[in-house]
Amino acid sequence: MLLHSEVEAQAVIPFLRTTVAKILIDKYELTQQQSAKKMGITQATISNYMNRSRGNIELYLITNRIQTYSEQIADAIMNESSEIVVGEKFEVALKFIREQGIIYDLHQELENNHTIKDCPLCSSRRK
Repeated sequence: MLLHSEVEAQAVIPFLRTTVAKILIDKYELTQQQSAKKMGITQATISNYMNRSRGNIELYLITNRIQTYSEQIADAIMNESSEIVVGEKFEVALKFIREQGIIYDLHQELENNHTIKDCPLCSSRRK
């Protein structure tokens, strides 16, 4: 059984990083290498994000609110805010995703034979 933190690590965090990387590249006209350095990840990871081999859960998460959170994260990175400030902005976005119940649908998608009603984590927390 996957824990919700594993679902976040496998799907949600890569998605958020993808949206932030796209903003850094499109809005701020950074290269993949520059974006990777600012985000503390590798250029290969950025390339994977841009080619959608990682972080590809847009159907669940494209909302104006997520876009706004991603822009705030990218702005903080570009303003050279501390890692603590950037991390806090990521946490706010993650909290919103948890509160929307998206994590439960992703859990079902990532784990074979998983159903929300049979999962003690999902069924006890889903609203």
